[in-house]
Amino acid sequence: MPSFLDNLKQLIGGDISHNLNRAKIALVNVENGPRTIVEGNAIQLNVAELTTKERETLLPQIIKQAVQEENAILLSDESQTKIQEIEDFEQHPGIDPQLISFAHEKIPVRDRVIWKGALLVRHQHLQGNNQRATELRFDLIGRFGDRAKNITNLCTANYLEQIIRPLWEQLSKQGDSENQKFFDIYESIVTEQPFAVFVSLHETEEEIVREVLSKKELVIKYGWRKLAIHGIGEGNIRKVQAVAEKIRLETGVQPSISIQSEARHIKVLFQFA
Repeated sequence: MPSFLDNLKQLIGGDISHNLNRAKIALVNVENGPRTIVEGNAIQLNVAELTTKERETLLPQIIKQAVQEENAILLSDESQTKIQEIEDFEQHPGIDPQLISFAHEKIPVRDRVIWKGALLVRHQHLQGNNQRATELRFDLIGRFGDRAKNITNLCTANYLEQIIRPLWEQLSKQGDSENQKFFDIYESIVTEQPFAVFVSLHETEEEIVREVLSKKELVIKYGWRKLAIHGIGEGNIRKVQAVAEKIRLETGVQPSISIQSEARHIKVLFQFA
């Protein structure tokens, strides 16, 4: 199968550097505009000027390779400022550099950009910039789908430093030199989110209770036995408190409850036997 660079060269119709590092590919749709513009590692592709075959076969391959192999960052016009904000954020004094380093070096390649963006979303929320945080989150979800939605939820709940990094450290001490066990459990965390339930205003208490009881079976199956319920905002805090009481009555398990008033965040943790 042709490499990312080979496919990109074919689409651009000219030679590009083999040392192209993390190209920024902007997709635009401008009738009668230039087909491609290349400036350093910034490449603009005009979808309107591509042939039908290129749009249906070559372009999807490039997008897939860029996302899976982290060869490039895909941008829409309105995304370019947000991506630059994510890259600049790596040097932000308000974030633990070790956490950025962990996300960049230990997290599977396909998710590294998402986690960096999720850290920025969390930072903006903590700074009270809720509108900006929402814009960034929607942008990540628009480009990476449900995976970005899951990761931003996990990041907001501090799962990177409280669950994922300690998991990697523990497995590394146990000789998981290839990180295979870590990757397997990490994947289950991201795709199934078995260790957490995130409450939204649109869900009823009954729906949340059903989700918690369903995930209770998963966490026991994985041997974790802990299940956290998270909510952000005053309305969700009240809802989580009500749900926690119903789960306590249903299971007989007394949860621990932590409320961070400054962040308007509640965490209820059940430890099942």
